[in-house]
Amino acid sequence: MATTAIFGAGVMGETLLSGLIRSGRDVADLSITEKRTDHAAVLNAKYGVSVLDNATAAKSADVLVLVVKPQDMDGLLSEIRDHVVAGNLVVSLAAGLFVDPDPGPVLANFGVDHLRFLTPVKADDTIAVKLTVKQITPRTSADYGEVRWDAVVTNEDGDPVATYDVLTLVAKTWPQD
Repeated sequence: MATTAIFGAGVMGETLLSGLIRSGRDVADLSITEKRTDHAAVLNAKYGVSVLDNATAAKSADVLVLVVKPQDMDGLLSEIRDHVVAGNLVVSLAAGLFVDPDPGPVLANFGVDHLRFLTPVKADDTIAVKLTVKQITPRTSADYGEVRWDAVVTNEDGDPVATYDVLTLVAKTWPQD
């Protein structure tokens, strides 16, 4: 069975870890990384899971699950980028990891629906995202509405590699310069 490293063992990471163990995954095939050493020690004692540094975990696992806070993602990616190899599956479960919409009428990105990966993307591939408004839902009782965007990710050859819907809250009015 593939080995799995969970990067970031806070609430979401621990939930994933305990679920994997409850579903029958051998704890020997699992490892965690956690910047809070006291919490990592608690999880090691509670589940018997190996606690590794980020680089070692990236080198040793087949599946890398990134469950860090959005503000910690850049640092984590810098640490592991040279250790991810072809054949690794990298999954990001970082909550709220979106482009900062300021300045502009987008108030918040609040979800992704219908995510489909169509073909693999390899390290150093160039990708582009095209967003098209799919649906506008005004709210009569608020200063904002919901906008659903159709997102198509293409590779450097222009071939679609992923599709999904981005859900945003958008101000009904926005001051123009």
